[in-house]
Amino acid sequence: MDYLEKQYTKNRKTFKAAPEWFTSIPEDDGFVHTVSTATSRDYQTSISKATVDARKQMAETIEAGVSGLTERVIEETGYGSDSEFIDNFTNTAKIITDKQLALSKITDQQTSDEKSDGIDIYRSWVKLTYD
Repeated sequence: MDYLEKQYTKNRKTFKAAPEWFTSIPEDDGFVHTVSTATSRDYQTSISKATVDARKQMAETIEAGVSGLTERVIEETGYGSDSEFIDNFTNTAKIITDKQLALSKITDQQTSDEKSDGIDIYRSWVKLTYD
């Protein structure tokens, strides 16, 4: 079996083993959900790696929404001498993103053991939710 076939087989096994909440991410009004999976030879490290990636995705999602709002403000007020005023809005947008991310929480998490090239490892799946 060549390398690509081996990777394809691993990915199919991983997908089949994933919990339903991981493969069917809900689209609820007022909620943002992100999911991630990660592996490690250490149980807690696999959870931490998946959580960090889910938080990164959450930050990118929230920041994109805040940036869109900021761009509208720039278009409405971004003329000549108002540039300092626009900078204040940009800083506020960053603060809003940071605070929103702190309010997100892990709503689902699952860890299982598997083999990778004959070595026992842990795979964790994490779902992060922001309301």
